[in-house]
Amino acid sequence: MMERIMKKIMASFIVLMLIPVIAAGYLLPVHAREEATEMQIELFMRALQQIDAKAVPKDDAETIFTYDEGDHIYVTGETPNGWYIVYYRGETGYINKSVSQGVEAVQDEQGLQSEQNAQVILEAEKLDLDALDDELAAQEVENKLIAEGVERYLAEARRSKIWGAMIVLLVIGIFAVGIVSTIRAEKKD
Repeated sequence: MMERIMKKIMASFIVLMLIPVIAAGYLLPVHAREEATEMQIELFMRALQQIDAKAVPKDDAETIFTYDEGDHIYVTGETPNGWYIVYYRGETGYINKSVSQGVEAVQDEQGLQSEQNAQVILEAEKLDLDALDDELAAQEVENKLIAEGVERYLAEARRSKIWGAMIVLLVIGIFAVGIVSTIRAEKKD
């Protein structure tokens, strides 16, 4: 009887342990297919006029942040439907690639749509990577020096607190010895 109960408990335990594994097997391929549709790039651009980044790659989507003229834009990828994927302050947004390349759809008097060059509002910036590496290395050295200074200050503050506590204990001890000595002296008299 006990053996059957143990077998049922073990079977239930094994089934409960397999459910997340099976579910993960079904979810992972879907996630991989979604990522495969986006092309990963790393590009810095500069806004030549104000431009909105959308929450999703649609023109009528909510604007989640706006770049002002001269702002630098970090582009992390492209979608297959013509949008740049941008990253700003921990958020991912989308900028229409055709607008950023200066192409917009225009309707003429007969209602026909044609593409007409508009003002280019983004331009790719060529970065001197060696200069950036040098600047980052210099910044890293400076950050280490600042961190060491802060650590020294904190260590000195801890030592000051310890010495302050020791001095307070010594003063209390001296007063205690004085009081005890006075009480003993009064008892002898």
